[in-house]
Amino acid sequence: MRMRSARINSFSASPSRRWRQGFRPRRRDLFSSRRRAFPFSAPILILGGAVAFWLAISPSTPALWSDFWSGLASVIATGEWPDRPAEIAAASSLPSASDGLIAGRATIIDADTIDIHGARIRLHAIDAPESSQLCYVGSDAVRCGQRAAMALDGWIAARSVRCIKRDVDRYGRIVATCTVGGEDMGAWLVRSGHAVAYRDYGSDYVCEEAEAAREKRGLWAMRFVEPSAWRRLSADEKRDVPTRSYDPGWAFGC
Repeated sequence: MRMRSARINSFSASPSRRWRQGFRPRRRDLFSSRRRAFPFSAPILILGGAVAFWLAISPSTPALWSDFWSGLASVIATGEWPDRPAEIAAASSLPSASDGLIAGRATIIDADTIDIHGARIRLHAIDAPESSQLCYVGSDAVRCGQRAAMALDGWIAARSVRCIKRDVDRYGRIVATCTVGGEDMGAWLVRSGHAVAYRDYGSDYVCEEAEAAREKRGLWAMRFVEPSAWRRLSADEKRDVPTRSYDPGWAFGC
């Protein structure tokens, strides 16, 4: 009789009370399931942070922002977003005066400076040893600047050089990005270890420098003073044997 009365009492309870008793566990399950609804939130946040960090340290980030602002200016001026950066488009088009393109046989002044038809051209964002600069293998001196110039001359051979003007430096030289047979001359010099990335004027060739240093190519097989630092030395200091080689530091984003 007691069991029967308890059963009757449970059915005679108000509908709202029965609803609360019946659905209370489900409400707890619902709230606990919400905590499990996004199991990948932590990995997504970590991945997003890694991408943001890479964009902050990547050498190509300044160029990407430059292209973005140039494209935005084009949209405001013409209503159209450019297909490619202007410099790449100029490099792939036919020569014309408006491109700032200089092409022809080159005379090597040193590994980062050439002459085409009387125009003195300084290669953008690289720095090569001066022709009189010495590097050292053990105690043996090597004319590394002269060696780099000879390597560039041999690489160009009789091929035509195409240069896109970027600027004019304080010495009146044209600062340009040059190609031979479609290959970037600055990239070849730095990757081969005949020049270093000139970070004061751009980070274009930082990754090529890191590759050359890792593989001990050219300059990186010797002890040498950074060319821009060597030029600031006095005549007596230039004759001193460096005790250690130039260390550019860790290359971010490579």
